[in-house]
Amino acid sequence: MQDMFVLCATNGLRNGTYLEIGAADAVHNNNTYLLEKAFGWNGVSLEIDKKFAAEHEQKRSHKFICDNALSVDYDAILKELARDNVVDYLQLDCEPSAVTYEVLTKIPFDR
Repeated sequence: MQDMFVLCATNGLRNGTYLEIGAADAVHNNNTYLLEKAFGWNGVSLEIDKKFAAEHEQKRSHKFICDNALSVDYDAILKELARDNVVDYLQLDCEPSAVTYEVLTKIPFDR
C-alpha cells in the first residue's frame, strides 16, 4: 500500500517520477504499478532477479533494469529520470535490510 501513501502524501500527484529499487513482480504487490497506470507516473524499476524481467517488459511502460542495486550507476539513472533534480518517490525493498542501507549510501542525494 505504499502507492496509496505516496498518492496521499503528494495530494494525488499526476505525472510524477519514481525510482523503484527492488521491484519484484510488475503488477501484484508492486508499489509503482498504480502510479504508472492510473496516475501517469514515469520511472525506473530495478530488480536483481531475472525471473521478473519479462513481466515488466510486457506489462509496464517504465524502464526496467535487471541488475544488482549495489553496482548500478545511480548518477546516470537519476540524470535521465529526475526533473529539476527531483524524483517524487524513492522505493527501496532489498533483502536483507543491510543491503537496503548500503544502497542508500550509493544514491547521490546531494545532487
